[in-house]
Amino acid sequence: MPIPATKEHPKHVDYEYERKGTASIFMFIEPLAAFRQATARPQRTKAD
Repeated sequence: MPIPATKEHPKHVDYEYERKGTASIFMFIEPLAAFRQATARPQRTKAD
């Protein structure tokens, strides 16, 4: 839905954020060894 421009503000388009889901992201970092590992998995359930 466009919001009209004024003298002080340019035209702005307002939108509603639509969530597409979640994920669990784990990151392991060892700075001194220059090691990093990232793992992404689907959303965990209540049973987890």
